[in-house]
Amino acid sequence: MSIISAQYFVKQSLFRNHYTVTLAGDRHLYHVQNSKLTPGKPDLAFHKSTDANGPIAGIVKFRHFSNDAEIGLGDPKHGAKQVLHREGFLKKAHWFRVALKDGAQTFTWKRTHSLGRGSECYKLVEGSSQAVVAIFSAGSLMKRNGNLEIYAPLGEEFYMMCDETRPSCSNCAKRHAECEYESSTSLLWANEEASRSRASGSESGHQELGTSPTSTGTDSLGLLSHLSNASSIPSPALNIHDLELMMQWCNTTYHTLSRNEHTDPVWRNIVPEEALSHPFLMHGILAVSALHLARTGPDQSNRASYLNRAVAHQNQALALFRELLGDVNENNAKAMFAFAGIVVIYTFGFPHTPDAQDAWACVDDLYQVLILTRGVQQVIYAPRDYRDFLRDSNFGPILQVDEVRGVIPDEANTALRRLYEANDACAGADQEVYRLAIENLEEMLSWVYGGIRANTIAGRWAIRLPGRFMECLREREPLALVMLAHYGVLLTYLQHRWCFDEWCVRVAKAVWAILDDQWRPLVLWAMKETLGVDFLERL
Repeated sequence: MSIISAQYFVKQSLFRNHYTVTLAGDRHLYHVQNSKLTPGKPDLAFHKSTDANGPIAGIVKFRHFSNDAEIGLGDPKHGAKQVLHREGFLKKAHWFRVALKDGAQTFTWKRTHSLGRGSECYKLVEGSSQAVVAIFSAGSLMKRNGNLEIYAPLGEEFYMMCDETRPSCSNCAKRHAECEYESSTSLLWANEEASRSRASGSESGHQELGTSPTSTGTDSLGLLSHLSNASSIPSPALNIHDLELMMQWCNTTYHTLSRNEHTDPVWRNIVPEEALSHPFLMHGILAVSALHLARTGPDQSNRASYLNRAVAHQNQALALFRELLGDVNENNAKAMFAFAGIVVIYTFGFPHTPDAQDAWACVDDLYQVLILTRGVQQVIYAPRDYRDFLRDSNFGPILQVDEVRGVIPDEANTALRRLYEANDACAGADQEVYRLAIENLEEMLSWVYGGIRANTIAGRWAIRLPGRFMECLREREPLALVMLAHYGVLLTYLQHRWCFDEWCVRVAKAVWAILDDQWRPLVLWAMKETLGVDFLERL
């Protein structure tokens, strides 16, 4: 490896809430402050001081569900803004582009097992030459929480981009929570530190079996002690927090995914049983249960704690899930299918801080939700369609959806006709894309008017959308936004569920604020359905 050009050390504070960044010789460089879920503040702020009172050198804001991070260098009000991107749904690499003295260059963080000195190591590769320019080491072998070595003298702005955020489990860092799980291990039900302490104590000062420190003459207890032996492994401590979440699932949360009494036993009993063999599903169950408690629990003083646990479990679930994306088979198809449904609930249910000044924030949030919903659902259909296999299994009731089509009212039909007409007049090369999206909407409306109130409505519309439609939405095409307002009508019929509650209202208000007078007539019906005939008074 080349000579080190710069070296940084990262260390957590006593209570693991904040970080310090130092140079060789323990020369202090940054104090990194977590936002602690404070609305309106960056998730991470880098202060050029020993505490949060000093000037800010950079900030980080993590985007919900996308694993991208917005990075601002320098003064938060005037600094340059960069984005740390994740490479697609299936990949674990993260990349950023930064302007250097020789022009803009792209750099990518990738996991490495051959470089670095810890159990979690990453290399930073320059895009054109593929040269390794930095290594980040962390994990159980590190005396500190992290060590960043840079091998290319590329300037201060490059150094700050490298050091802004550790490319692993950044959501745990931003929520001031210790990540409880290694990225490739199974779910840990036991408190390992407690187990090690007991094991150490047994080796150094254990009592001889068959004797008692307080002899009571109770034969039954003496008999139990003789059933042990000197080599027995100490019993692991129960993880009460996770047991609480599993109890929440079995008592309440499973109802969120179940449609009726036929699917109740599947979600309540069979899915957790399947999760015993598939840790990613177990983490998903615990994540959505923690989120449910955070959103609806009677004691809202514990809300932040439940959110932390939800994020930790969901991060681990997604990490384990991605490792299996190329190997879907009959052994894991049921678990993958169940997890896909759980992800839909989690992504919709995760709290978003409304920003009345930025209507695009709501649209971007919903876009990320739809992207993740589509991504996990489509796994079940490639490279083989496992729906027939699932229908013939004990998961069968979940897939037996009664497609009851109701009569669409005249006003709704008029709104649909106007969408078709607008598509013919305005869509151009994407006319077929929008036609399929409108037909998809029409079918889902017939379902809700037929009395269906299942989560299937929200997920199926997203899954059946052409991929190009999502591109149009990302490009902020007006007709795509009009369709999004009509999707809000579908969400209105799911408003009674804790995970969907205010989505329909937020979407309607955001789209109305964005569209101009040319496009607003196309969403009048959707606005009235969502907010009422007096919707203008509620804006």
